[in-house]
Amino acid sequence: MSSVRAADIDHGFVPRRAEAAYTVEIDGEAVVLDEARNRLHHLNPTATLAWSCFDGTGTIDEIAVDLARAFESPQGSVAADVVSLARELGAEGLLAGVDHDDAEIGESPVVVRAGRSARRPSP
Repeated sequence: MSSVRAADIDHGFVPRRAEAAYTVEIDGEAVVLDEARNRLHHLNPTATLAWSCFDGTGTIDEIAVDLARAFESPQGSVAADVVSLARELGAEGLLAGVDHDDAEIGESPVVVRAGRSARRPSP
């Protein structure tokens, strides 16, 4: 399987969660542990729903159609949001088949909130 750069993820990309990504859902939100990099990620309810669809069976556009129907939202804006989420999660190393730069990944855990990353202070 060839890899794609996170920035090059497009509407035809088929997102699949990385093998080292473990998810726990709590009250409609997800906490994703990237065991390979010892990093935590927090996903809001909308991102959690999209993440649950990242199972390697549908393209971003196909996922967006389903989500747009569920939220009664315009498919185009939902697709743009799903592409953006996939790029961000891909850059964090959470999607299979997406290149990420390990040199930029530090040792401290990171929490992803509403499209932003924030490093946790060291103990």
